[in-house]
Amino acid sequence: RALAAAAQAEAAKASAESAFEKCVDDLRAAERTAEELRARELRAGDSRERDQGDQARALMLQAECSELRAKVEKRNREVRELNQMLKAWEAMRHSKDQQIAQLVERCRKFEEEAADKARAIDAMRSRLGRGDRRHSDAHGPGASDGAGSVGSVSF
Repeated sequence: RALAAAAQAEAAKASAESAFEKCVDDLRAAERTAEELRARELRAGDSRERDQGDQARALMLQAECSELRAKVEKRNREVRELNQMLKAWEAMRHSKDQQIAQLVERCRKFEEEAADKARAIDAMRSRLGRGDRRHSDAHGPGASDGAGSVGSVSF
């Protein structure tokens, strides 16, 4: 019987401790809930103040936003103007490139003509040189050395 009573006492003690711990846990949960309620009340009070602050901040942000929009519009105008200037410059450059290409082509043609003329002159000289030798052979040395003679022309 003593053992049974001791076992019952142990069970009652364990049950009491369990109930006590449950009460402590419930108390802690209630304290947390109370803290949360107090925090909500503070936030509600703060939210009224915050609402007024938020309204002021919103007005400031709207003003800043308007300023930024104006700056963006100004930059957009500047970019459009710069793009127009760039297009004009590119058109002018393209025109100049065409002029340069035409001048290069003219120079090439002049060079070709000059080369053709130089070849023609060389051919004439070689023919005249052969003719001078025949003429000088027939009339003796120095017969064609006079001023204005065909062999005296030099380039």
